[in-house]
Amino acid sequence: LLFPVVIADEKQINPNVKPDDAWGWLPPPLIGEGKKVQSGWLHRFLLNPTMIRPAAVLRMPKFNFRSSEAAALVDYFAAVDGADAPYVYDPRLDESSLAEVERSKPDHLEGALKIVTNNNYCVKCHLVGSYAPPGNPKALAPQLERVHERLRPDYVHNWIANPKRYLPYTGMPVNIPYDKPVSQDLYPGDSVQQVDALTDLLMHYDRFAKKALSLDAYLKQPAEPP
Repeated sequence: LLFPVVIADEKQINPNVKPDDAWGWLPPPLIGEGKKVQSGWLHRFLLNPTMIRPAAVLRMPKFNFRSSEAAALVDYFAAVDGADAPYVYDPRLDESSLAEVERSKPDHLEGALKIVTNNNYCVKCHLVGSYAPPGNPKALAPQLERVHERLRPDYVHNWIANPKRYLPYTGMPVNIPYDKPVSQDLYPGDSVQQVDALTDLLMHYDRFAKKALSLDAYLKQPAEPP
């Protein structure tokens, strides 16, 4: 119902708009939602919706659910998809599992960040922290620093590997084809290792960012005695 309206509005400012582009500006499909998102995040989102995709022309309304009503919806989505709920455990979320990977590959997350921040890949469209890609706001993709709060690791991994498997009309390409890894200067390894590294970075982004945080500018050290 909304698709032709969005196309008509966009044609007024961009006569050459591609019809397929408009699907990304509409509310997302809810098929597979239970296996896509973390139960705790979905419960909070239903109670207090926040922006996820800047390009969306509609915002999720606040329905003033009671907590028990939101919890019932969360349980419903998980049950439909046969997903674990309400608690989600995945070894990739454990710091110990990440530490084991980093022992064999010390630059594991740093290499993944090089892929994310390369202008040919993620930051071409995605918001990352305080960074916003230049250009048309309708081309902006979701904030990556919050992925670890919202999505399940399996979904993140499979989405990076092949986005169109989940959403045929998505504008996100297959950045790391199975038989064609990205430059070894960014992350040395094959395609599977690179997708794994990006998944680990996104699922541990908060911890990774905190490692780089310095409080020196906020903590005044006592002056050295003469």
